[in-house]
Amino acid sequence: MDYKTLSKKIENMQDDIFANKYSLDELDQLIQFAEELDHVNAKLELLLAKGLYYYLKDDAKEAFEVLTKAQILATNLGNIESLVIIETRLGALYTHLGFFNHSFQLFMSALEKVTDNKLVKYLGPLNANIGTCLFKLDMIDEATNYTRKAYEIINNHDNTFHRYFINLNLANDLIKQGKHDEAKAYLSTAQNFIDEVDESTRFILAMTYHLIEAYQGYTLESSQKMNLLIMDKYNKDTHINHYDYVIEWCIAMDKNDSIDLAEKAIEHCLDCITEHDSIAKSQLMYYLAKIHEDHGNLEKSIKLYKESRAVQDRLYKKNQQFITENTLKILDLTRQVKTVMEESLRDTLTESQNRKALIKDAKSLLDQNKLYALLMFDIDFFKGYNDTYGHLKGDACIRDIINALSKILPEGKEQIYRYGGDEFIILLSEHVNIQDLVSIILNAVRDLQIEHITNKHQIATISIGASTNSDSREDLQSFIDHADMNLYTAKFKGRNCACYNGNIIR
Repeated sequence: MDYKTLSKKIENMQDDIFANKYSLDELDQLIQFAEELDHVNAKLELLLAKGLYYYLKDDAKEAFEVLTKAQILATNLGNIESLVIIETRLGALYTHLGFFNHSFQLFMSALEKVTDNKLVKYLGPLNANIGTCLFKLDMIDEATNYTRKAYEIINNHDNTFHRYFINLNLANDLIKQGKHDEAKAYLSTAQNFIDEVDESTRFILAMTYHLIEAYQGYTLESSQKMNLLIMDKYNKDTHINHYDYVIEWCIAMDKNDSIDLAEKAIEHCLDCITEHDSIAKSQLMYYLAKIHEDHGNLEKSIKLYKESRAVQDRLYKKNQQFITENTLKILDLTRQVKTVMEESLRDTLTESQNRKALIKDAKSLLDQNKLYALLMFDIDFFKGYNDTYGHLKGDACIRDIINALSKILPEGKEQIYRYGGDEFIILLSEHVNIQDLVSIILNAVRDLQIEHITNKHQIATISIGASTNSDSREDLQSFIDHADMNLYTAKFKGRNCACYNGNIIR
């Protein structure tokens, strides 16, 4: 396998892991290829995929070990985006283990990186994870606020898989608040994406409808449908997170004094999760014990209560050991990450300069009265590009454009600064013909012929705003503000052009 083939293979790796398309041996083989080819970005992506694989298999220890390796590699590379993904995954891992305060801290750390670096594509999933964490803490109103934020972002920007689940999550938040009609509206929206998600997750939509029936008091109808669904869909390969829906249904049935109608489903679920301890297993044992107690089977009831408590105790000891062993490791890595972020002057995606370098270099040029001009540009309709081709293709599009522009400028990538997302700045320290330069830049991007079907030109193009020192601008922000205003004008004039001194250059 060569470098290009491996790069192609990892483009949709995370989605492929969710769809269960790779075995552990296959992932290990790809990681070995990445190491042989010295393809560090592929290795990082594959470690993230392997960590997700273990998480979905409910193997917290292995997931943590792999994600820690990924965090070390991402830290050494200064890859902020991967660090955001890793902290989000670790936060989800701690949520699963029941350590919600640890989860919340990791999610907030990731959110800070996303905000500081304008990594907007991660805002939706992060807010969704924070909402889930707060939901588990029974902070339903706060959870709903974050889930709504996630909904607003994901419903406009993300793939159908995420849109499906964010509608389900918001529906579940509303069900807990007794807002059943509003919850049904979100379930109806989720229905629109049902054909686009994996078979193993489609049944959750039906379960949520039956959950509403239980909360509304239609427990007989709910139990008849839910028992059939659980018997059909739950088996030894079912992910442990899916049992949360069963537990929530048991809570609803119990509130309506109908938990005995869930006996068949609970017994089937316990048969499916016999291999290892989990919070779900303990809770299901508790409800089965309660059913036996209601039926007068005290001996069975007491045994199950004791087993439920024993599972909780074993989990507590195991998880406390896990936290003790790994929290110091996470804290140390977090300190390393912070140091790298503070010291780094490079954008890891494009290898151009970052905002910190922009501030430093602009100050130096201004102090020497050498900042002649500033160009600000972004990719036209880039949101549409990401929505159509995916974020990995979007990253490749950005890289290709920056690589092309670096060949035009005298100092290459040393003159290009990533301002945020797909927005970049070029600093010019020598007098040049701005109109000629922006024309060359526009044509260099067009010549790449990067397919972009949501752009009317059918290829990727950029828009540019230029600002010079002709108006005696004395600080970086005044240069940026003027260039930004010209960039806005270029967009207003149809994009795929530049604006300078009121002139439109195409």
